[in-house]
Amino acid sequence: MLIKIGRALRDVQVDMRTITCDYQRTDTTQTLREGLDEYHVDGGVYDAGDMTEASAQWFRSHDATHVLFGCNTTPEQEALTSTWTMFGTDWQVADFIAEGTRPDQRSRLMGEIVGGVGYGRMTFLVFATLPGVIEVARRARAMRRKWIIGDYERYLDVPLDEIRRDYHIQVYQRPN
Repeated sequence: MLIKIGRALRDVQVDMRTITCDYQRTDTTQTLREGLDEYHVDGGVYDAGDMTEASAQWFRSHDATHVLFGCNTTPEQEALTSTWTMFGTDWQVADFIAEGTRPDQRSRLMGEIVGGVGYGRMTFLVFATLPGVIEVARRARAMRRKWIIGDYERYLDVPLDEIRRDYHIQVYQRPN
């Protein structure tokens, strides 16, 4: 299936849960910047204009993490991104809790994310994504070093396959 993304046509594989963009391919030669551009066309889930600067910075770093680890914005892939972040970056569980309890983030999380999916589906997703979460945690622990979540800008013009090779990141693709 071909869809228009920006100015180029990209071959996109679609199933019920995953849209495969170039940045999600293990061997992509896209730079982190190009991956972010593609991610924002595909993802486009927030408006940084209505955030505090701290939240906007957090989302920019979070977006780079999505691209680096090859995850889109479906609820299932968000769970995998959170797992990559907890085990493969310098962020700790306390950082997640602190971010989630800030008033602007809390309303966004509860209103847009949980509210958009619903509690029933969120509960289902916890169980449905568990095998992927376990595999991603294993892969994150096998990385050569942790990704510094706030230091993504110096990698913007570096090809993703090079960054992934350097950090020993093995992008997880859900088995068929």
